[in-house]
Amino acid sequence: MKNVFKSVLFMLVLVLSAAFVSAVATTPAFSPAIGARSVNEGQPLNFIVTSTGADAGFGNVNYSVCLIPALPAEQACTGTKSNALSTSPEQITIVSTKVNYSYISPTQMGFNWTPGFTQSGTYKFRFNVTDDDTNANAEDVTVTVVDVPPKLTATATLTLGGDNQERSNPRHDTEDKREINVTGTITVKNDGPEQLNDLKGVVSVASGFTESDLKVNFTLPKTTLAVGESITVPVSVRVPQKLDGVNRALSAVAVNVASVTFTATPAVTAGSVSGATRLDLKAENNLEIKDIKVRFNGESESVDNDDTVDNMKPGQTVEFEIELENRFKEKEDVTIEDIELRVVGNGDLDIDEDEDVGDLGPEDKETIKLSSVIDDEADDGTFDVEITVEGVDELGARHGEKWIVKFEIERKSHEIEIKSLTLSPPTVSCEKEARLSVDIRNSGRRDEDEVFVRVASPELSFGAVSDKLDVDEDDEETVNFNVPVPETVARPANYRVTVDTYFNSDTKSNSDVALLSVQKCASAVEEEQPPVSEQPVEEQPPIVVVQPPVVEEKPAAPQAPAKKSFLETPQYVALLVLAYVVVLGGGAALLLKILRKP
Repeated sequence: MKNVFKSVLFMLVLVLSAAFVSAVATTPAFSPAIGARSVNEGQPLNFIVTSTGADAGFGNVNYSVCLIPALPAEQACTGTKSNALSTSPEQITIVSTKVNYSYISPTQMGFNWTPGFTQSGTYKFRFNVTDDDTNANAEDVTVTVVDVPPKLTATATLTLGGDNQERSNPRHDTEDKREINVTGTITVKNDGPEQLNDLKGVVSVASGFTESDLKVNFTLPKTTLAVGESITVPVSVRVPQKLDGVNRALSAVAVNVASVTFTATPAVTAGSVSGATRLDLKAENNLEIKDIKVRFNGESESVDNDDTVDNMKPGQTVEFEIELENRFKEKEDVTIEDIELRVVGNGDLDIDEDEDVGDLGPEDKETIKLSSVIDDEADDGTFDVEITVEGVDELGARHGEKWIVKFEIERKSHEIEIKSLTLSPPTVSCEKEARLSVDIRNSGRRDEDEVFVRVASPELSFGAVSDKLDVDEDDEETVNFNVPVPETVARPANYRVTVDTYFNSDTKSNSDVALLSVQKCASAVEEEQPPVSEQPVEEQPPIVVVQPPVVEEKPAAPQAPAKKSFLETPQYVALLVLAYVVVLGGGAALLLKILRKP
């Protein structure tokens, strides 16, 4: 009986052990899946694969990698890598390169391969994982090697000169300024998979220039480049006198003057490779906007490029005062010719003014004045005003500048603007009144239906109010008044007539003043003068005044007082005047008697 019990117990242990082992043992797998991979020739492909589900604690985990199909003399897919062995990588040889795979941990394996520059194509690898219970799994992975052809590269763009770079100037007072060269370097590199031989360079001149304008010069330090090797090529370029300082958009940018194309022959691959460098030159711009003043609404504001002018209104007159300068020095002796100045506004501003400035000699300045009107219907907002000046110097180079000044237009919710005041006639004398025409405009953002215009002149004892007006946004109206001129006002004098506008019946909006000149009436002036007879006046006989003879005085005795002549006495002068009056009186009496005769 005891033996039977032991047998049953032994069988039970075996069943439980088998059940336990069966519960623990699982098939290993790669998780996550490895998936397809891609790499360029000459670039490393590195990644780590992870396995899960292998028996834990019951032996080693083994990994292997092989090509499908296996190449002749290459490793077959039976090879393994055990976690109990050295962590030095196992290898698969593919032509001249090695595929390395190495044990990292019981659940990780590393993969590394750098395909050569002749190994473009598609490769299929099988990744295997096995445990000691011979539970195994595998994943086939496609690796695409992208072809990388032989490649020669060069510095993309070499920019020489700058904002202060002088040009060659045959008219310069200083001899060494008549021919100016600038220098730089170009880097040329072999970026391909094989050696490059017979390296050369060729210059191509850009449109508008000649070889003699630029005189490009460079020297190659060597003509053979190993893989990855680079060289530095020194370059010299003449700065031509006709090199523009700005482009057509008046931006001070470098100008493309030429290019250098480098070519070489690969050591293995047929054909040739090339790389090009663009040569750009930048020179000084010598036509400058020195200053701009903007005048509006009786104010003047000096502005710089990109400044904003605030508080401007639709319909406002704007004056621009723009100072220009030729920055060439006297010793350079270069005049900038055919200079054109233009002011243009965008959007609702409707500003477009221009001026032919003419020529500016070296170091000369000139101030130009332009005037324009902001469009009556301009909306709220900030608008650009573009101010440009452009000219070409005597040597053929373009110069100029562009400024942007921002106008901030502000429209009130309610505003009844007085556009103009007209007195007819502006000067009165005998007239008893003058006609005042008031032009108004609704420059606010809303339609108005209770608009009034009020005029007053206390000095003329006058005041009046218009009828109620409906004025929609941006609409205009004209209101007329007869301004009486009392006869009692002082003359000559100027009299103020004040004009006010109102919205919402009693809310004042704007004010202005007209001056009425009042002069004396011509007829009143004539009445003040004595009447002039229209009868002919008989010619009077000439009045002859007889001077008494001059008597010479005898010399007085020594020390005796001098005795005055009667002709020198006051009495004689009085008697002479009386005689003159009597004669005139007699002539006048005779004249009146003749006139009274029937």
